[in-house]
Amino acid sequence: MADPANNAADQTPQNGDPAGSKRVNVIFSPQQYQVLKALAEQQGINVSDVLRQALALTKIIAEAEQNNEKFLIEKNGQLQQLRLVR
Repeated sequence: MADPANNAADQTPQNGDPAGSKRVNVIFSPQQYQVLKALAEQQGINVSDVLRQALALTKIIAEAEQNNEKFLIEKNGQLQQLRLVR
C-alpha cells in the first residue's frame, strides 16, 4: 500500500504550528536545496523561513505586475526590474 504522506500535496501540521497552518511537501534538486540551506545559514534562519520570505517577495512582485507597476532593485549603480519567471 502507498504511503499517504508521499501522496498528499499538503497536510495539516503537527504540534507547535499555528492553527489553520498547512504543511506542504516539496522536492528540490540537490543544487536547489544547497541554495536554500546557504540562504538560511547566511540569514541565521531556518529553511522554512527562507521559503516564507520567498513567498512574500513573490507576492509583492506578482501584485506589482498585475497593477502594471514595476519592482526595481539597484545593482551596480543601475536600476533593474525584477520579474517573475513564467
